Amino acid sequence: MACSAKYTDKEDSLVCSICFEKFKTPRYLPCKHSFCQDCLYSYIVSQLDSTEPRLGILCPLCREFIPNVCGSASPEEWIMQFPQNHVLDKHVNSTGQMHCEACLRDNEKEEGTDFCFSCNEKLCGNCTRYHRRNLLTRDHKVVPLTETGRVGLEPYFDQGEICGKHHGRPIEYFCNDHLEPCCTTCVCTTHRICQQVKTVEETALCLKDEQKENFDAILDYVEILEEKLSHAKLKQETLTRQLEDKADEISDDTEKMFDNAINHLQHLKDQCLKNMATGVKKAKEKYEKVIQKLTDGIHCAKYCSKSIGESRMKADASKLVVMYHTGLKCFEGLKRCDFTRVKIDLEHEKPDILEDIMDLSSVSEVNFLEKSVIGRVYLCCISEISLEGKFVRDGTFLSDGTFIFSTIGCKPCQNKPNCKDDCFIYHKSGMQSKRIQSRPEPFGVAVKSGTTFIASSAEKYIQKLSSFGTLISNEINTRCNLKMFGIAFLQENIYMACNDRIIKMPTHGRPLHYQATYRTGTQVKHIASTKSHVVYSKRNTNEVIAMDANGQTVWRYSSPSLKSPCGIGVDGENNIYVAGKESDNIHVLTKDGKVIQVIEDITRPDFMKVDKEKKVCFVCTKRKYLKVYEMKY
Repeated sequence: MACSAKYTDKEDSLVCSICFEKFKTPRYLPCKHSFCQDCLYSYIVSQLDSTEPRLGILCPLCREFIPNVCGSASPEEWIMQFPQNHVLDKHVNSTGQMHCEACLRDNEKEEGTDFCFSCNEKLCGNCTRYHRRNLLTRDHKVVPLTETGRVGLEPYFDQGEICGKHHGRPIEYFCNDHLEPCCTTCVCTTHRICQQVKTVEETALCLKDEQKENFDAILDYVEILEEKLSHAKLKQETLTRQLEDKADEISDDTEKMFDNAINHLQHLKDQCLKNMATGVKKAKEKYEKVIQKLTDGIHCAKYCSKSIGESRMKADASKLVVMYHTGLKCFEGLKRCDFTRVKIDLEHEKPDILEDIMDLSSVSEVNFLEKSVIGRVYLCCISEISLEGKFVRDGTFLSDGTFIFSTIGCKPCQNKPNCKDDCFIYHKSGMQSKRIQSRPEPFGVAVKSGTTFIASSAEKYIQKLSSFGTLISNEINTRCNLKMFGIAFLQENIYMACNDRIIKMPTHGRPLHYQATYRTGTQVKHIASTKSHVVYSKRNTNEVIAMDANGQTVWRYSSPSLKSPCGIGVDGENNIYVAGKESDNIHVLTKDGKVIQVIEDITRPDFMKVDKEKKVCFVCTKRKYLKVYEMKY
């Protein structure tokens, strides 16, 4: 935890710049800035959370790039590659102890005046003089104790000069078997049986003289790669700004739409209330007229009652007659009046649209379509498929647009019921259509005339599936004693990749007989066919080779940006898609072996299979993830 305590200038060099506390197990980066081990661990974890995988981090202070030399994504392993700063650790733990450590070994107490970074101990004036005179220690870095804070308590050696496994041991050798720098202890222990261990001077001389061209080639390649990455970063930043602009545009349109809708509804509400108020006013006027007429009738009835009642009491005959007939005449008029009551009902019909609005769960959906930019083609991810405990090996499209692929259970999970060797049929939506129990270790999958063929690399059989995805009983017994991997069809023959050769057999007739065997060299497992060629990849030579029906090589393709080519896919136009597993890309070739484009940023692809119309593709990465993309041009 950071605190607000204020340290003196002398103590500043003992304070971690991340937690602002005194160092605890300090470790230093190649830039020689030191941090607490726990602080550095937390910083690395935060960087791993933001981006994965990380090739390195930036120093929290100077922002210098620190590469991940160990190649591990584990923060625990990553942090151990940074040496402990024993100089700084000693100063933190020996605060207040100012005696000469050399004199203390002889039970003498002399005040320390200087500090030797090479020996990591305090020295008095006499020891400092002898230290500088001695041939073994005269080159040591010795500074006054009062200047250690100004100089900085950083190690005397760079990380590249000392062994990371044995503290303080200088790098003197280089093991070409493991490509690791070594100290004398490493050579005598870990690398004692290695055959190619040379001194660093011999290795440096070899690099300078014999591999000068490699330096230039690597530098040129790195420069090209840096330019591509910078261009990609610029494009990504542009896409980020475009995303923000599009979001602002959608927000403004939504605000405007809602404001217009609310204003319109407010206008309709005001109009409705106004019409209702006008109607109520007219209805009340009618009610008031009726009430006034009824009031007049009540008054008239009271007058009649009073006149007729009082006329009986009059002694004067003329008054009696006049009052009686007056009252009677008013009564006759009262009976002739129309006292019809008026009833006005107020009805209200709720508009359906308001009820529909109240039922809405959302106004509009904002869809985020993840696209991998691949030059002239955009891949829009439709769905993802992940099979726990299984490795994907090969696959192909079926005539109905579904995709079939072969899998094997990973070794730790093979005893589980759901981790057997199977084939699966999936829709492009990511929904499973069918699971097919196959022979052990299925590999190559190919379609010929509506029938699907599945080769088993553990047995010598090729299974058949009907167009409905059901197993056909008449399997093909290849009688092949070699492991089969990928399979392909050209004309009326089947071609099987068997690691160091391709075997050609006719598809008709039982039993099958070998027609020809073509030697290819090792590591040939993936094979496909165009209308005129059989195409296969060679991982050990980083090549893609096409041959005709008779095994004659037609063309070869290689590129510095294609490493460890694996799966091969072919679309309806005979374009070829080669997965570069170690180069993290897909190379798209014409049927003649000319590169069309390179699809970058596909992490460790195993294959890219494209449907005939070039609308949908399945991309397998890391042997266990399948992504379904819609291809847009």
